[in-house]
Amino acid sequence: MSVRDLSRNGSAILDAVMRGESMTVTRQCRAIAELRPLRGPGVRIETLQKVFKRCPHVSHDELRADMAEFLNLSL
Repeated sequence: MSVRDLSRNGSAILDAVMRGESMTVTRQCRAIAELRPLRGPGVRIETLQKVFKRCPHVSHDELRADMAEFLNLSL
């Protein structure tokens, strides 16, 4: 969309971005900016650590053997 479109229809364009659309802003047919939704808030490392502490231990060797058997490979 052009800078002119953005200035004339800014509210509608931002509504579309809030719905998940991404748009490129152009000036004289040249891309100058990108409008896209912001990513949601991240997950704090402390929260991830608490979740992973509750997970069972995974043996890497056993996992590799299971994957090899499932994929019929010899690793």
